[in-house]
Amino acid sequence: LDRGLLRGPPALRIKVPLAARVHQAQCLNPTAACPAKWGALQPIYIHPGYPPEVVFDIYYRFMRPEYNKEYQDYIFSGSGYGWHQEVLIQCIRMIMTGVFDRFPNLQIIIGHMGEGLPFFYERIVGDMGEVTEDSLNKPIGQYFSDNFWYTTSAFFQDELLHLLLRYISVDRVMFATDYPFADMKAGTDWFRAVDLPREAKEKIAYRNAEKLFGIKV
Repeated sequence: LDRGLLRGPPALRIKVPLAARVHQAQCLNPTAACPAKWGALQPIYIHPGYPPEVVFDIYYRFMRPEYNKEYQDYIFSGSGYGWHQEVLIQCIRMIMTGVFDRFPNLQIIIGHMGEGLPFFYERIVGDMGEVTEDSLNKPIGQYFSDNFWYTTSAFFQDELLHLLLRYISVDRVMFATDYPFADMKAGTDWFRAVDLPREAKEKIAYRNAEKLFGIKV
C-alpha cells in the first residue's frame, strides 16, 4: 500500500474527523467536493485526524497534571485511542446514510487493522442490521465487504490480523507499515513470520494493492 499511494494512480486522502470541519453534506458525501469520476475510479483513503475543539474539550482535556501536553493533545486523542474510534464512526455514518447506495463503486481504504472494526463487527452488524434493513440496499455487513479495503499499518499483531480475516475476505486486506510513524523493519519482519497460506500472504503483501491501484510490484 505504501508504494501504491506513492507510485500508482492517486488516491484521494481524507483526514477525519470530518464532522464539524466540513459541511454536513460533504461529510456524508465524500465525492461532493471533487469530480464525480473520482467516486467511481479512485479509492479514497480515510486517515485519522485530531478532534475539533468541542470534542477535545469533552473527551480529552483536563487530564491529571503529571500527564504531559503531548499525551493529552496527541496520544490519548490521537494514535493511542481517539483516532481509531473516529474513523470507524465515520465509516458507519457513510453506510447508514446511504453513501454507498448512491455511489456503489466507491472504494474506501482504512488502516490500522480496520480501526477497531474486527472487535466490534458482530455488535455493529447484529444491532444495526435490523434497523437498516428497510432503508439500505444491502445488509450493513455487506458494505464492509464490498466498499472497504483494510491495511495492517502499525498493528503488527497476529491475533488482530486473524480476527480481521474472520470477517473480511483476504482479497480486501493489504500490508502497510505506517511509515514513517511505525518501524518498517518491524512491520516486514512481523508479516514474514505470520502463519498464513502462501497465496493469502501474497495477496496481502502485494497482489491486492496491484489490483486496487492498477500497479505492478
